[in-house]
Amino acid sequence: MKPILINPNAFISMYFQGIKTEDKPNEIRIGNKGSKAVLKDGTAFFDHEENNHTSMFNEILRREGLDFSSGLKFCKDMSLFLDEAWTRTYKLKKEFKVELYEKDFLPFGFTDAHWYLKHTREIEDLAIPENTIYWNENYRYLAHRIVDVNMKTIGYQRIYIDRDWLKVGFPRVLGKCSGGKTVINHNGYEEIILVEGLEDGLTLNQSYLANNIRKTIWVMIGVGNFANVILPEENRKVILAVDNDNAGEKMFLKCKEKFRNMGKAVSRLRPKPEYNDFNDELRG
Repeated sequence: MKPILINPNAFISMYFQGIKTEDKPNEIRIGNKGSKAVLKDGTAFFDHEENNHTSMFNEILRREGLDFSSGLKFCKDMSLFLDEAWTRTYKLKKEFKVELYEKDFLPFGFTDAHWYLKHTREIEDLAIPENTIYWNENYRYLAHRIVDVNMKTIGYQRIYIDRDWLKVGFPRVLGKCSGGKTVINHNGYEEIILVEGLEDGLTLNQSYLANNIRKTIWVMIGVGNFANVILPEENRKVILAVDNDNAGEKMFLKCKEKFRNMGKAVSRLRPKPEYNDFNDELRG
């Protein structure tokens, strides 16, 4: 298979707009310290602070929460391909077959997924929704259900857990997640809280329930998926619960404009300044 080459300038414009760049012979450095870089040939992305060395295409999959096939379509739609041959020749996978994966899922309780959330993430059972989180013992990953606007299952996000109940690497998506979400709690559609990841969604749910408050909380499977969400017509207010980082700030500003143009009231919910996300704050 030909390598998937991404236009480095389009990549920077999408994820690092407004951030200082420095042009080098073979790469473009990003940030005041130049700790991030993309290669001009369209192949690689480096984040030396996070020790993340990968292809630009794989970084797009991670940021957008997409599988390979959905990522190809996303890159085509956003005109990100450097090699135009990919625009003409990419092929989609066959329709995602939920049952192929669900047959290996175990009920959540009394598995390492349960221990991971309870002991590593300090999430109480009361905050965990039913029929949403599962465990695959063969490959040791927690899987949580992603649904579309009609609450149909369109995929699962996998969080790999090691023998010490710690998260391994970045979460991966089975199927697709673009526009989808994991429903943590439901209390009508008038007000909806959108949060980046599973652990943060469960943390917020736990905090509200501790005060006898029920909120509709959707996990968006990564910051890049916020702008893709389909909101019900009866929704009036959107609360964006994003991390205390540059990606969260940029996504908030982008979604604030989009949702306000749709007639929604928009606000932001933040962790305390000394914490990156809500689960960090819970465990702090």
